[in-house]
Amino acid sequence: MQNIFESNIYFKSMVSCLVHEMAHIYGAPDHYHEWTNEEKTICRGGERCKTCHPDTGRSESCLMNVGWIDNIEVENKNTLFCEECIEDMKEYVAKCYKNK
Repeated sequence: MQNIFESNIYFKSMVSCLVHEMAHIYGAPDHYHEWTNEEKTICRGGERCKTCHPDTGRSESCLMNVGWIDNIEVENKNTLFCEECIEDMKEYVAKCYKNK
């Protein structure tokens, strides 16, 4: 059986996906475009979707919009998330500490 860690390819492709999913723990919402019904009337990104609502201000290059970045190790870590997602996470964490 081949060990998936012999090559870093699998690991590298999963890192950004894990970062994306972990950001949900801190309140970052998805804002990528994906239809959730056959009629194509309901988008998963909702009012945050850059495709459905270009004026949202959220960046198309934000990790919460693209879902994963193949070469995340060379990306500027300060620009992985858009300012709006960073604010969403700050507000969420502040609420968590406020409620303790």
